[in-house]
Amino acid sequence: MKILTTWTLPLISLLAACCLLGNSALLAKEVDGLFEISVPVENKSNSNRRDAIREALTEIMIRISGQSTAASNSVIESSLRKSSAYIQRYLYRESDIDKKLMLDLFFDQLSLRNLLRDADLPLWGSNRPQVLIWIAIGDQQQRFLLGLDDQAMMKWIGMPEITNGQSADLTSRQPAELTNGQSADLTSRQSTVREILNLQADKRGLPILLPLMDLEDSMSIGVADVWGRFVAPIRQASIRYNSDAILAAQVLKAGDVWTTRWLLLHKGRTISWEQQSSSIESALIAGINATTDQLAEQYAVFEDSLQRNEILISVSNIEHIEDYAQLMDYLQQLTSVQNVTVAKVSNSAIQLRVNLIGDQQAMLQAISLNNRLVKESMPTINLGGVATKLPSLFFHWNSGLQLP
Repeated sequence: MKILTTWTLPLISLLAACCLLGNSALLAKEVDGLFEISVPVENKSNSNRRDAIREALTEIMIRISGQSTAASNSVIESSLRKSSAYIQRYLYRESDIDKKLMLDLFFDQLSLRNLLRDADLPLWGSNRPQVLIWIAIGDQQQRFLLGLDDQAMMKWIGMPEITNGQSADLTSRQPAELTNGQSADLTSRQSTVREILNLQADKRGLPILLPLMDLEDSMSIGVADVWGRFVAPIRQASIRYNSDAILAAQVLKAGDVWTTRWLLLHKGRTISWEQQSSSIESALIAGINATTDQLAEQYAVFEDSLQRNEILISVSNIEHIEDYAQLMDYLQQLTSVQNVTVAKVSNSAIQLRVNLIGDQQAMLQAISLNNRLVKESMPTINLGGVATKLPSLFFHWNSGLQLP
């Protein structure tokens, strides 16, 4: 996305500072490494590298589109034959954990955005909602709350027990690495529940948060609340985390079948669904995938020139040159924004022409992930007006907050 400026910003007069809004920022996260991935390889041969790049390209397209179905898209499938053309650079290294040979791949962002457009897939930007996850696991006799009963739960499931926050036999296994952008093999080894959640969320580019389950949590919520997916106590216990979305799950084991009932709370919406799996690993992975798909539907935008439109936004509380620079940096992060042109500036306010990819709602959804730009229901801005018939929106710039 490009920022277009047609003027030199004068020194903005120092006015009496506007009162900052009192709401604390939500925990939307800037996800790093969306176009980067690390995969294990057997050797440095051309054939091994080509296979790794094809696998990585599929995973990257799922991550940046937010859609699990991207893997079966016919255009994406055809692109795999020339997957190396999308690579910007690559390098080999030894894993810090087990000295396994890794291939670090860096994909060209512009090429992949064009591929998304050709495949009629949306683009989900790096500013993504953070999801707080509550999980209760058990059967008709025993039930465990993740974070509170981990050792007993691991033993019941048959996973490695937890000692000082680590898997008991961590050194004897070959764990997948936990850094951003890395591909995790969750099926080739035993993993703790936390590892499975974190690794799959990282694979999909979904920021997640697991509750501390300290004294405050244990006094406000219990395993029965999560098991029953009771909205009131789950919402109450989640307030302290100030997350963008809340995910709660009942994971029921009956014989060889794991039935998972999920509840997603997000911006006034309550979404529930049920899945059946053959293992705890596949149950949790399916839940993360479904949650990511649901959220991507709200925030991903189609980069189709036919859908672009222009609006006028007016922003108050631009007191300093630093505020202007931060505002422009912030707008650059919004996937739904194509470009921005300054229309008018007056004292502590600024008016901008914004070309959108998609509609206004996509931009407003992205802005709502934090409180940097706060929509004004009763605008106080008076710039004298710009002669235009464009739709107009009014915002207050919350300069007291840092960019995520």
